Amino acid sequence: MIMKKIFTFLVASFVLTGGSLFAQVSPSTEKIQKQPALSFTEKKMKVISNPSESTELKPSAFTMECGVLPDSLKAYVDGQQQYITGTNGYGDEAYGQIFSTGMTTTVTSVMAYLAKAYDGGSATDIYAKVYAVNDGLPTTLLGTSQPVSPADIPDVLAPVTFSFETPVANVPADFAVVITVPEYAEESAIIVIASSKQGCFAPGQEKRAVSYSYISQTEMDWITIVDAYGIPVEAGFDLAIFPTVNETLGTNPMEKDRPSVFPNPATDKVYIENAAGATIRIYDISGKLLLEKKAQSVKESMDVTHLIQGVYFIEIQNKGIKTTQKLIKN
Repeated sequence: MIMKKIFTFLVASFVLTGGSLFAQVSPSTEKIQKQPALSFTEKKMKVISNPSESTELKPSAFTMECGVLPDSLKAYVDGQQQYITGTNGYGDEAYGQIFSTGMTTTVTSVMAYLAKAYDGGSATDIYAKVYAVNDGLPTTLLGTSQPVSPADIPDVLAPVTFSFETPVANVPADFAVVITVPEYAEESAIIVIASSKQGCFAPGQEKRAVSYSYISQTEMDWITIVDAYGIPVEAGFDLAIFPTVNETLGTNPMEKDRPSVFPNPATDKVYIENAAGATIRIYDISGKLLLEKKAQSVKESMDVTHLIQGVYFIEIQNKGIKTTQKLIKN
């Protein structure tokens, strides 16, 4: 367990406003440290859903029965009444969700469920950032969104959209989308990022929620949230962060020979033209490989009858050239 020593402000009281509990803070010179926790306490918050939501990429929890939006959204505090995924007295500066798509993509926007749990009147802007991932943690910064003012964050959990001046291109198969939070101070704001409930994530998709935190008395770095608090892996969760991604097509000097996929949307079979000798793979939105086939003819088919309705990605790789396209299953 990594202990973290930082300046903080003590939680002094709670008031009930609009169905949500909001932490009120007062300055203190005391310092607090993260403590091991077997579980967290849910902080009840009202949720506003977005019926027009069209996000393409979801953390694994929100593709499962335990993660149906918006009822599954949670906001947790620990034994010291500090938000696990938000502005807190431990000095955490940002929180992220790791994704694996199995292909190169472009991130065009990000939606996250956020709430403002306290407003001190002045706070730094918050951002969505896209990072490459190596060894399960964010590494290289690839792009930063336009700022969002804490003044524009509602006091209930609600979808907040981050836009990019230029879409973040050439995002690798493993990447993280990160939301920054303001510094914990009396005149600042407490911003909370919603999560799935503890224990809700797909098999093999554990430890996907990370934070930029103190890993020693003086050093900050990326760490998984379950490691930061020393909780069991099976008690982890995903963050309610949803990037919109577009496929990144490979470069083919002979445009007329580029593989084409039809029909799209597909119901039972999908056909791929100009595919002779290619390896064809279909992935779900979490990056899990579902189908793979070696094309034996110029026009190849794949049976997708058993796939449930939704968004998939079809990857076609041939002679060092890789193309990916979004596939809709009806």
